[in-house]
Amino acid sequence: MVGNVGADVLGTQLRDGLIRAGVDTVCLNTMEEPLGAALITSGGRGENNIVVVPGANGFFIPELLETRIILVVVFLLPVYTIVKLCGRATDVGREPAQVYGSTQIEDDSTD
Repeated sequence: MVGNVGADVLGTQLRDGLIRAGVDTVCLNTMEEPLGAALITSGGRGENNIVVVPGANGFFIPELLETRIILVVVFLLPVYTIVKLCGRATDVGREPAQVYGSTQIEDDSTD
């Protein structure tokens, strides 16, 4: 598991649950910020409305990640971080990422 959890009760419970489930948490950082949340509601026509409060995961940056073999990215991270992580996956000589979905993101960061 790669990401950040908060130092709050929910972050601690999440980490403990992952460990009990046998998930490798060596790349799961603990941040002072609380654990984030995604609030999902359904609109009147059945459409999903999602509000993301990133919390600790909003502070996840590529430099916190060591080289790994598999990288799965969900769009609950800052776009800058997603772009950099995908670039790093290619930089370490791995196969180009398999992209599922139709969202295209641009790297508008300045290095």
